[in-house]
Amino acid sequence: MNNIIDIYKAQGFVTAFTVKGGSEYGGPCPFCGGEAGKSDRFRIFPTENNGRGRFWCRKCLENGDNAWFYSKLYRVSLTKAREILGISDFSKYKPNNKPVKKPEYEGRKLISPGEKWQERAEKVVKSAHRELLENKNQLDWLKKRGINIDSVKKFRLGYFDKTYFREREAWGFKPKHNEGGRKIKFPVQAGLIIPIIKKDKVVGIQIRLKEPYENQNYLPVQGGLNSEPTIYSRVSKGYIVVESRLDGILIAQEAGDLITVLATGSTNYYPSFDQLPDLKKAICILVSMDFDKKPQDPKDQRPGAKASKWWLDNFQRSIRWSVPEGKDPGEAFTLGLDIKKWVLAGLPPAFKVKSPSYGHCGVDIKKEGEAENFDRPKHEEKIISVPLGTHPDVRRLYQIIEKIPNKIDRKKKKICGVNIIITDESLRVEIVKWFENSNNEKCCEISALVNSSDVFEFLLKHPEEKINKDNFWMYKL
Repeated sequence: MNNIIDIYKAQGFVTAFTVKGGSEYGGPCPFCGGEAGKSDRFRIFPTENNGRGRFWCRKCLENGDNAWFYSKLYRVSLTKAREILGISDFSKYKPNNKPVKKPEYEGRKLISPGEKWQERAEKVVKSAHRELLENKNQLDWLKKRGINIDSVKKFRLGYFDKTYFREREAWGFKPKHNEGGRKIKFPVQAGLIIPIIKKDKVVGIQIRLKEPYENQNYLPVQGGLNSEPTIYSRVSKGYIVVESRLDGILIAQEAGDLITVLATGSTNYYPSFDQLPDLKKAICILVSMDFDKKPQDPKDQRPGAKASKWWLDNFQRSIRWSVPEGKDPGEAFTLGLDIKKWVLAGLPPAFKVKSPSYGHCGVDIKKEGEAENFDRPKHEEKIISVPLGTHPDVRRLYQIIEKIPNKIDRKKKKICGVNIIITDESLRVEIVKWFENSNNEKCCEISALVNSSDVFEFLLKHPEEKINKDNFWMYKL
């Protein structure tokens, strides 16, 4: 059983899929978990290292050869693992444990269009919006797709039954002439007008064409900021990424109180330089690109699948979250899908756990800032004053870690039972082993709280890189 695939299967795991002619396998990670078909970011390369194989998880970044894999799984020393697997020439054995590091995506710095373009775009959006509100057929079509009249007004959707022409100079462009010397006018095609709004200004316009043009259903208005994904709700550090802006509007309408919605507008558009920092801090990213038809050329990949792979490769906390039926959320809605339940099912437990109604040391926090039924701790050395306005989840986290005793090392140095370590790249929780082994439920609650939106925000603003019960309240709201 020295082959890495055999070791993996002996633990009860089944490889989810095979790629590259059997040289690479995928499945759930035995170290960080993962549900088959949803977060299979664990990779096994059985043919490498002279047949001993190599593994790598793209989520928790665990990697190594077959001996290291066996050692981690069965909790034995590396020497013992090599002995069991019959590896005798390990002194000359130099496995390639480190995956090839790709250049980190930095995002493009995009510039909004000029004032003249924005002024003209604002007039176009207003005119199209008025026309849509009077067009019952189009409103009925949007309603079938799940978009109600309130969302039509909120996101300023519009419609032109005919193509709209104006002078190029009105948009801030230089004039152009055809061969006959006549001025070429600037067109806004007939169809559903989807404005791209940033800081209350129209910076782009996408049109769902009334009649498809060269197999294209959507067309951007020239000169706008159309290549930057649009954010339709910003409520938490959980994201859902969709392709169509209409799907983005639908999810913002149905589940905008749960998750931040980002619509790319195309499989070829990726986050801008300004959007990257928030995405890197995201607790989770649900990637729900369109499930397109299979290309005629079998070598070609579905555009939606290709775009999804880009998100999974560039953001560690992203998972593929396709709709259960239909090609996109809009079509799934027409088939009866409850959008909010579907989004909620993809979110981690931290988004679903309701905070208890009590805070630090038994303080009843049903009324913000008021302390009722205060029970003094039995072995109290001092009482920490909890800042008024602190979120219940933050108080609950402190209540748990405050009760975990400290550890004294050999040098008689005090070590806190729980330490939350924050770096530029990650946030991790270190818990003393004796408590972790005997209090699994509390450890899970700590993990859920740390990953919740309000606690995460509190920790990021904390002045210390190592947070524990001794310095927890250094950051005051």
